[in-house]
Amino acid sequence: MKKHWYALLLAAGLAACATGPTSAPTQVLYRGADVTHDSTGLIVQGSAEKGLVVVTNWNDHYALALPYSTDWKFIVERGSRLRGGAGNFNLTLSIEASPLSPDEQMKYVRTWATSDKNRLPPDKSELITVNGEPVLRTEINLERVDQRFKGGKHINYYSARNWKGTLYTLHISEIVPPEDVRKFSEKNLRFFATRGFSVNFMRK
Repeated sequence: MKKHWYALLLAAGLAACATGPTSAPTQVLYRGADVTHDSTGLIVQGSAEKGLVVVTNWNDHYALALPYSTDWKFIVERGSRLRGGAGNFNLTLSIEASPLSPDEQMKYVRTWATSDKNRLPPDKSELITVNGEPVLRTEINLERVDQRFKGGKHINYYSARNWKGTLYTLHISEIVPPEDVRKFSEKNLRFFATRGFSVNFMRK
């Protein structure tokens, strides 16, 4: 999967060179054809064969590898946030000025997530190292949301990057139905949260 991610990232960089700048928050849909959205800086490219969608932004300099789907919907908020969802998979990328390191940010997010400020604190929470990076993993039992989904899980991964005082915090999650819990692998979630997350796209 890693080499496919790099190939799609290179293609996105070439597409960005042919386009121009910026504007307001907006919705961007991916339905199987590559999308270059000039007003937000967002590029969405996908490969069904490789099982990946790659989302890049030449204004905010992030690049994300995501699972392939032709049902992706993204909301771009210039300079502050990207939100997206397709099927059972969701993401939020927040961008803010902060001196916090990725390790410090993961500890901060865990403190918030497990506090009474969070309306749905996780059933499990752990700070782990994935591919040499600090990552927060949380898990919520779906029966707390709806008894019909008893036995299902909501798996969340958080990771962060700090580029010269600009902090990027990625939250990806997947809803796992009860019938899939035993066979569900978190390998792809771990990849997306670490090696599939860059904040060095199209920097001068």
